[in-house]
Amino acid sequence: MKSLTTTEQAILLTGVTGYIGPHVALDLLKRGYRVGALVRDPSKVSPHLLSAGLKIFQIEQTFDSISAAIASFRPTSCIHLSTLFKAAHAPADIGPLIESNLTFSTLLVEALVREKVRNFLNVGTIWQHYESKAYSPVCLYAACKQAFEDILQYYSETTDDFSVLNLKLYDSYGPNDARKKLIPFLIESAKTGKRFQTTNGESLIDLVHIDDITEGFYQAHTLLAKSKKNSWESFTLKTGNPKTLKEIILLVQKIAPQPFEIEWNKFSTRPREMMTPWNHDPVLPGWQPKFDIESGLKQVLAAPTLL
Repeated sequence: MKSLTTTEQAILLTGVTGYIGPHVALDLLKRGYRVGALVRDPSKVSPHLLSAGLKIFQIEQTFDSISAAIASFRPTSCIHLSTLFKAAHAPADIGPLIESNLTFSTLLVEALVREKVRNFLNVGTIWQHYESKAYSPVCLYAACKQAFEDILQYYSETTDDFSVLNLKLYDSYGPNDARKKLIPFLIESAKTGKRFQTTNGESLIDLVHIDDITEGFYQAHTLLAKSKKNSWESFTLKTGNPKTLKEIILLVQKIAPQPFEIEWNKFSTRPREMMTPWNHDPVLPGWQPKFDIESGLKQVLAAPTLL
C-alpha cells in the first residue's frame, strides 16, 4: 500500500470540545494534516481551532448524520476521543453513559467501515484494569470502554480492511485544564492559597503531561497509517514513574506561588479506587515523555490563563 504524505492524509476527530481533543487537533493541524471534527454543539469549539483550520461537521446521534459527515470529509483515518466520564454513576447516568460510549461509538465505526475508512485510533483507559488485572472495570464508564473494545474486535475481524490501534491513557494534566480533577484543584490552591482537602494520599498516580500526550497521538497515528491490513494493537502512554498522591500534593505545595494548607484524610477513598496503575500493556513504540512531574507542574503553574 502506497504511503500517503501528511498533506494527503485527512484525520477525523471526535472529542474536540473536551480537554485532550483540542490539543491533539491543533498539533495535527500544525503538522500539516487536514483535520475535521464531528461535534453536536459547534458553539463549544474553541475559535482558536477554527482559525487554525479545523473543519467542523455538526451531527446528530444518528447513522445518517454521521455517515453524511464522513462522506463529505473523506478521512483516511479517525481518532476517537469523545467520551462521557463518570467515576461513579447514578441510575440517571446509565442511559447517557451507554449512548455516548457505546451507541455513538458503534454508529461511528459502522459509518467509517461503510465509507471505507481503514484506520481507527481508539482511546481506552487504565480504569479498565482495577488492581492491575487483565480486565476488571473500576466503574460502569470503564466497563463501557471495554465493551466498545469488544465491538471494535468484531469490526476488525469482519471488515476487509479495517485496522485498529487502542491507546490506553493514564492520568493527564496540563495548562488551563478546567476538568474537575486532582491537578486543576491543586493548581487552584497553589495560585489562590485555598486550603486543599484530600484523602490519606496513598494511591499511586502516573501523570502524563498534555504535550507528551499529543506527541503520543501523533506517533500512534503514524504507526497506524503504516499498519498492515486488519492489524489490531494496544499500547499505553505512561511515564513509568508513578508518584503517590501525597508526593504530588507536597511537590505542588513546595513550588506553589502562594502558600496553602493541606487537610489530609478529609475524604475516604472511593470504592474500587485505583490504588496502583495498570502496568502490563506495552508503551507505544518510540514514544517517551519529555516532562517529569516537577518540570511539568512548574510549566502548568507558569502558564498564562487562556480565556
